Amino acid sequence: MKSKITSTFVVGFAVFAMLFGAGNLVFPPFLGMQSGENWIWGFLGFAVMDVVLAVVVMNVIASKKDGADGIVGILGKKLSTVLMLALYICIGPLVAIPRTAATTYELSIAPLLPQFNSVAFSIVFFAVVLVLCIRPSKIIDIIGAVLAPILLVTLGVLIVKGIIHPLGSISGGGALYTSVHTGITTGYQTMDAIAALAFSILIIAQVRDYKLKNKAEERKMIRHACYIAGIALILIYGGLAYLGASVRGIYPKDISRTDIIINLAKDILGPAGLVVLAVIVAAACLTTAIGLVSSCAAYLEKLANGKVSYKVFCTGACVFSAVLCNVGLDNIIALAAPILDFIYPILLVLVFLATMKESVVSTKARYGTIAGVVAFVVLQLIENLTHVSAITAHMPLATYGFAWITPAIVGMVIGMIVGKLVPAREAMGYGN
Repeated sequence: MKSKITSTFVVGFAVFAMLFGAGNLVFPPFLGMQSGENWIWGFLGFAVMDVVLAVVVMNVIASKKDGADGIVGILGKKLSTVLMLALYICIGPLVAIPRTAATTYELSIAPLLPQFNSVAFSIVFFAVVLVLCIRPSKIIDIIGAVLAPILLVTLGVLIVKGIIHPLGSISGGGALYTSVHTGITTGYQTMDAIAALAFSILIIAQVRDYKLKNKAEERKMIRHACYIAGIALILIYGGLAYLGASVRGIYPKDISRTDIIINLAKDILGPAGLVVLAVIVAAACLTTAIGLVSSCAAYLEKLANGKVSYKVFCTGACVFSAVLCNVGLDNIIALAAPILDFIYPILLVLVFLATMKESVVSTKARYGTIAGVVAFVVLQLIENLTHVSAITAHMPLATYGFAWITPAIVGMVIGMIVGKLVPAREAMGYGN
């Protein structure tokens, strides 16, 4: 059996690798290039809304007796089940899992082996994912002890070489406010808080398999593992943002996010750059795919009360994703986007409420908060589907992606008022 310290680092590296998808690889360099001299402020905004939020979510879930169910349980069994099912389907086989294969092919395979058929690649990719997912007790060890170190070393080589021998000097860039704004919105829109919630079922199960002394020890290991993952993510994201800032005066202003990271790899590491980038992307996508497939399968097996096995759900997710990644993925993402926009604010509010004691936020205030957010996301969904004048876009904090905060606060205040009035009415006999 591994020592407690070794196990904590393995879990921490696994959390890092699962959260560090290939999509997140392209955000920080682009942010750094846009921000220029203010890249640190843009990066800090990104780190808070991506890394810190994800770590908080995972720690809150770990502190609950029933895990994620302890957070969404206030909605009632049926509604919480619908919400969690929508979450796992959207970030699982409907969008995120097939996107890992598509991204790997585009950035790792096509530049080096353009003759490799994408359909054949998707079959190979998900066959590997299935083999690595089929034994859930080994997943965290595989990711944390094998794949994560590969990811960290290759990223480290790229970043350290780029810092020691920068491609250019950092100058210009957007205003400080603009940089912070871009960092916050980009970090928020990665929706890694949702990924953290999904991965929690896998992390908690693995830590329980270590058979520690008690629940307090389990929570402590998860907390420390999250800190390790958070530190690793911040260091990597910070390094990538710096690399982006260093080429602001070199690369075209209209360069795409994908082309920035491809050019950085080639310009920093020379001919070997594309090979290193291929390894980085493949490792990032593979770890995320393994984590998502396993988490989704574990949740669906639990939802089915064991009547359908974990292995069947793993196989189904891999087959479905292998097909989907080759048939109009962009359209599927566009279709799923409104669903994610619908559930993300609700989940964030539920996580926030889960951190508050009953004496601070009463039950009626909680219901009022949730009602306010639900009203907002329903209105936003109607606006998106009908293309009517966007009321939600003009709400406070809308430019940051936080327009839902205002209706949440209004709902909480109304809930508090109702909570004060109803007991008073009952005391005066109106409830009879």
